[in-house]
Amino acid sequence: MNVVRRNRWIVGVIYFVLLSSACMASVRGLVKEGNRLYSGGQYDEAAQAYDRAIKDDKKCVQAQYNRANVAYKLKDYDNAIELYREAAAQSFDPVLAAVAKYNLGNAYFQKGKKQTEDEPEAAIDSLEQAIDSWRQSQQMDADNSSAARNIEVSRLLIQQLQERLEKQKQEKQQQKQQQDLGEKLKELLKEQQQLSEQTQQNQQEQQQGEKTAQQVRGENQQIAKQQSDLKERTQETLEQMRQAAQDESSEATEEQDMPQQQNPPLTQAAEELAEAVGQQEKALEDLNESRTSQAGEAQDKAAEQIQKAIDKLPKNQQQQEQQANQEQPQNREQNQEKQNETTHQQDQKQEQQTNEESQQEQPISEEELKEMQAVQAKMEEILDKEQKDKRQRMILRRSQQKVEKDW
Repeated sequence: MNVVRRNRWIVGVIYFVLLSSACMASVRGLVKEGNRLYSGGQYDEAAQAYDRAIKDDKKCVQAQYNRANVAYKLKDYDNAIELYREAAAQSFDPVLAAVAKYNLGNAYFQKGKKQTEDEPEAAIDSLEQAIDSWRQSQQMDADNSSAARNIEVSRLLIQQLQERLEKQKQEKQQQKQQQDLGEKLKELLKEQQQLSEQTQQNQQEQQQGEKTAQQVRGENQQIAKQQSDLKERTQETLEQMRQAAQDESSEATEEQDMPQQQNPPLTQAAEELAEAVGQQEKALEDLNESRTSQAGEAQDKAAEQIQKAIDKLPKNQQQQEQQANQEQPQNREQNQEKQNETTHQQDQKQEQQTNEESQQEQPISEEELKEMQAVQAKMEEILDKEQKDKRQRMILRRSQQKVEKDW
């Protein structure tokens, strides 16, 4: 530990020296026992000793602070948060409050990291609480550079979580849009098949002599009106699909870590639907010219193309990723290397932060208390001497002022 940090800890631990007189003798013994067990890695036993001390004297902040350190070591972050907060609130010394607030931020940070996968929104809240605690610690101790570094790391993690949530939101919107397109295509397919059946029936009745040519022409005109309406709705769906494909392509371009697909499924579906619109247009012309047989064939082809468009629609996000991975194995390896590099950098930052945290989690031993008490006495002696010297210099300056003489 460097000189600056050591001096900070000298001031930080002095608080417990002044507080120890407020703790009962039996409580001091329990705290000392808890410290011994903590140093030996017996955290559960140390917790029991600190708990008995807190039970006997709820105002013994030393026991509360050290008990919070045990909870932190046992990864019981909720309990650690509560205890650090109580220690900071009950402290009349800003130095101890600064240390407790700093560790409170550490506990919130660790809680947030545990929530990142399953509860990203709760993780963001915990990380924001951590930043707030570290800022309060900075206000009480401006020399705490570790708090500034931790705030930077937390901001980066919050940004990553927010980007992930935004991406998930966009993916859900895309999936909902694709589901809506799929439902529309199924309705279009059903109507196209029905029109094709009507046209074929009309042709059969003509061949069997059940309808005259004029009746068949009139029936074809009625089918043509329905076919025209269906073509317009199919064209509208096609435009929606093209816009969705364009949006998806733009997002994929902006997302550098995702492998680029040469022909995304939504684009392929749009191409198939465009072919369907072309067949519907041909069927409409044939119906208007009363070419019943050719119209029926075009309608069947239109239905086939709509079905192909349905089949091309992406089923779910997992299948999209599998297809992308099969098409771009080289990009996948490069992205994996980038991800590993980023993870390694984050691990280094977190390891550095953990080292900083570990320097603030140690319990206060009796030997440290005695040592810090001597240092405090020395500091007070220096301050007293400085005040006396200052008063002496002021007196000396007054005596040296020039006096006007009346000759």
